Amino acid sequence: MLYSTSLLAIVGAGEQPALSPRRLCLFNTETGAAVKELNFATAILAVRLNRKSLVVVLQDKAYIYDLNKVSILDTIDTVPNPKGLCAFSPCQDNCYLALPASTDKGVVLIYNVNELHSHCQARGT
Repeated sequence: MLYSTSLLAIVGAGEQPALSPRRLCLFNTETGAAVKELNFATAILAVRLNRKSLVVVLQDKAYIYDLNKVSILDTIDTVPNPKGLCAFSPCQDNCYLALPASTDKGVVLIYNVNELHSHCQARGT
């Protein structure tokens, strides 16, 4: 659920098409209606929201959407990420997304979501 709004992101976990792990439903709990449904080629591993953006993480890609229009802003090709690891800033002004950048442990891609470009890569110690 997004902060104190009525917006809820639901990902299926079953084998039936309506419950597919490849389908994301943005649901308004106040009206009881689906706002938007998004379908992907592979299973959704993580979903992150802030007041401005929606991030959907698959094994080899991350998708960034404008939450107001639910329109795609960018697609990021990633290294294999079977656990859907990611971190997303709740801040709207300096909004960053962190994703694995290498199969080596501790290498992270920092992506500037506001400017839609890779900010840097960082290596943990």
